[in-house]
Amino acid sequence: MSCQGIVKRISLPVMALFVTVGLLTLPGCSQQGPLSIDSAQVLVNVDRGSGNFNRVLEICLNEPLKVRKSIYHTMSIETFDGYQLAGGSWLRHQASDPSNPCQLRNFYVYLGRDDPPGSRQFIDDYIRPGNIKRLELRLYLDDPAEPGVFPISQRVFENI
Repeated sequence: MSCQGIVKRISLPVMALFVTVGLLTLPGCSQQGPLSIDSAQVLVNVDRGSGNFNRVLEICLNEPLKVRKSIYHTMSIETFDGYQLAGGSWLRHQASDPSNPCQLRNFYVYLGRDDPPGSRQFIDDYIRPGNIKRLELRLYLDDPAEPGVFPISQRVFENI
């Protein structure tokens, strides 16, 4: 057997080993970002009586959003009374408090034109601390209506 034959026999398994190790160390295809959801809670009467912000969702992230970086979020909530609400909107950098990792979202922004009249009253009646059976939050880098957009973070809270 010639030297070239021995080199070919040794180099093919070694090459296969390098390719296999290389493929195993590549990151996955899903989008993984450093941003994650730390906590969420329902706040009441944040506005001190005007009625516009009497039910607010506080979403706390692991770090404040950066300037010129927006994150889309979706929210799905179910109360112990059976009321359900879902929607989404953009979370943006807070110029007034740039170091705060928490964002406040009025529950009324999750209402759409297809929701029945009187939905604001349902929010006032059923969405309150202690009555939340399940709250699911997801964060996206882009609008999830676009094909191929996957959440970078998601979290489910129960009994809040």
